[in-house]
Amino acid sequence: MSIRKSLHESIRKALSLTEDTQYNLSDEDFNMVKTAIDNYIAKYPYHFKDRAFEIYVDYQDELDDSTIKEIFESERPLDAFYDIIGDWDWWESADPEYDEIFNNLELDEDFKEENSDNIMEYLRDYVSYIIPYDHFDKTIGVDIFLHDADSANHEYYDMLNFEKTDEQDEDGDYIEKLSSINGMLTKFLGMQGYTAEQFIEYFNESKSGDTFLDSLLQEIENTNYGDGRGCQIAFLGSTSILELAKAMQDGGKITIPKSAMCGLVETFNGSGGPLEIKLKQDITGSLKEQGKASYQANGDFEAFYKDGYSYNIDDIYGLTSSCWNSNIKFDVAEKEEQNA
Repeated sequence: MSIRKSLHESIRKALSLTEDTQYNLSDEDFNMVKTAIDNYIAKYPYHFKDRAFEIYVDYQDELDDSTIKEIFESERPLDAFYDIIGDWDWWESADPEYDEIFNNLELDEDFKEENSDNIMEYLRDYVSYIIPYDHFDKTIGVDIFLHDADSANHEYYDMLNFEKTDEQDEDGDYIEKLSSINGMLTKFLGMQGYTAEQFIEYFNESKSGDTFLDSLLQEIENTNYGDGRGCQIAFLGSTSILELAKAMQDGGKITIPKSAMCGLVETFNGSGGPLEIKLKQDITGSLKEQGKASYQANGDFEAFYKDGYSYNIDDIYGLTSSCWNSNIKFDVAEKEEQNA
């Protein structure tokens, strides 16, 4: 059965309850108890769904950071979300509701007292509970890295490549000019409406006036070596736990708004630029297939929750939470549930 199914459904299926189950009650008493429970449910229809109630949780109850990290470190984050929460001891949380139902059943009080164990056993089997999974969904910050398999294979050390020309400077040294850029930067430029050739020309001719290109060049210049070596292009944004878990597990399309903080990050040594690239337009693409090595060619982006290689963005920069405010959107194709 799917982990997303309410627990009451799995209990009911496992027990295959019928009115032949007597719980040490006579036929007449059994039917009387069942009718009393049905009448109680009918009296409070807003509280029940398919003969199950949702467990109450305090509005302050939420997943702690270590549990969220555990979810996203899983190979199947969406399944992990439901498994981790579903494995908690919900029976204890359900006890007060069962007591409330039992105490308000319209049955003779002496009969209830004499048969309390049998009635409660039947009540727990006949009426179950719904785990409030959605309550534990919340907005979180997410780090998105632009992915390019070939660049990853070269550890992103070839962002800018120069070659000497026949021209000499005033000291007599041969002038170097930008000759090529790596696949990651080429992909990024294309997503903003530029070609690699346009960028190379802009760089070599020392042009200015294009807000996006000027901010990109400034970002590259402000990295450790002034040429962006070892850096990936990163975006900071927010989404919900469930949206990110679905996207990381099942793949799909991603949209990053132009308002997102963006810059060059070197996660191996914990460095990078000032994260001040000014995007010209929203960026769309596909997520890299979960579980595949970064050097394999699949997907345009990688998504992480407080994770990375040696360092994550929060480790490196120590930013305030407002830096992750821009809403990242995922368009994940619905897949048939695979049951367990």
